[in-house]
Amino acid sequence: MRKIKLKILIASLTFIIGVAVVLSVAYRNSLFQNSSITINSNAESEELEEYAVYSALLNEMFVRDRAKFLVISDRAMFKDNFGEQKLSLDEKLQRKKKYYPSVANDTFLDFDTKSTQSSKLKSNFNLSVEYVLINEDELTKNVLANEAEKEKDKRDGKYFLYEKYPDANGLISISKVGFNKEKNQAFVEVELTFCGLCGSGDYVLLEKEQGIWKVKEIFNRWVS
Repeated sequence: MRKIKLKILIASLTFIIGVAVVLSVAYRNSLFQNSSITINSNAESEELEEYAVYSALLNEMFVRDRAKFLVISDRAMFKDNFGEQKLSLDEKLQRKKKYYPSVANDTFLDFDTKSTQSSKLKSNFNLSVEYVLINEDELTKNVLANEAEKEKDKRDGKYFLYEKYPDANGLISISKVGFNKEKNQAFVEVELTFCGLCGSGDYVLLEKEQGIWKVKEIFNRWVS
């Protein structure tokens, strides 16, 4: 009789443990799925804001100059943290206050982190003119029919850009966007190159007002 009771007890305990394990696994899977959904949702939301920033910047800085057609590099620019990889966080913020006083610390730090990342851009821009995304490497390939002609004309990839896209005003390159926590301030780098040795580069500060991103300040980096 005792053996029967012991077997029943063991069976009951085994069943209870099994149910507990199954419920535990199900709960952890549920948490993981919910976490994944939240992460994906946040990523999608930031991507939407990023392209809204890109669109505002491009429309303001290039389309307003009566550009008929924009040619944009299909990869986000990336840098080695402004060449400041050896600086401490405090040193970076001190430099930021000197050159970019209106940029919030969290905006700057987010941009500083993302500035080392390169990513493929999508055709998600909302522009008032037509545009195309191109691979910059293609500009340096097959520029002329043969090396003799290339040596004769001394042309580089940027000239091939105008042969293929005569309405282009140059090649536009943009970086990843740095945001503040509230997602109402953005900091981004943009470059426009006309040929191998001519162009300009800027850092641009944008702010979101009544749901619309607007360019607030342009910090010139270089002109040649």
